[in-house]
Amino acid sequence: MARKKKEVSESSGEVTEVRFTGRPRSIASAAELEERIIGYLNSLGKYGLPCKAGLAFACGISRDTLNRYEKEDMFSDVLKHWYALFESMWVQNLSRPNATGTIFYLKNTYGYMDAFDHTSGGKPMQYVIPDKIAERHKIVLDIKKEPEPIKQETPQEAATT
Repeated sequence: MARKKKEVSESSGEVTEVRFTGRPRSIASAAELEERIIGYLNSLGKYGLPCKAGLAFACGISRDTLNRYEKEDMFSDVLKHWYALFESMWVQNLSRPNATGTIFYLKNTYGYMDAFDHTSGGKPMQYVIPDKIAERHKIVLDIKKEPEPIKQETPQEAATT
C-alpha cells in the first residue's frame, strides 16, 4: 500500500495526490509505538535499564529512524513521555553502589553536569580590588577621613593611671 498525501497548488488551487517513494513506516501509529515501548520495558526485567539503542532494537528500527520519529508530531509526545520515565529509572539507579556508569550515561544522554557556572548571568564576573571596597564603604558610611589608630597603653602608662 503506497502512502499518499494531498498537496494544494498555490497558483491554481488544484488538489493533487503525491505518492511517497521508499519503504513504508515500520511503526504506523503512536499507539503501536507505545505498545512496542511497553513490550521493551517488560522485556528488561526487574533490574534492566532502558536506553535508546535497546528501544530502537525492540521496535525493529534504527537509532536514526528513532531520532527522526522524535521530531515528528505523531510520535514526539509519546517518546518524550517515555524518555522521562527512562531518565527517572536511570536517576534511581544512582543510589546503587558504583554508580559511575550511571553518572556517565546521564551526562551523555540527558545533559546532566557536575560543573558550576562561574559567571554572573552569562557575563564574566567583575573582581573588586580591596581598595575599591574600602572606597565604597567610606562613601556609604560618609567617612571623610581615616580614623585615628587606637593607642595601646604601655605597662608603665597603665601603672601611672
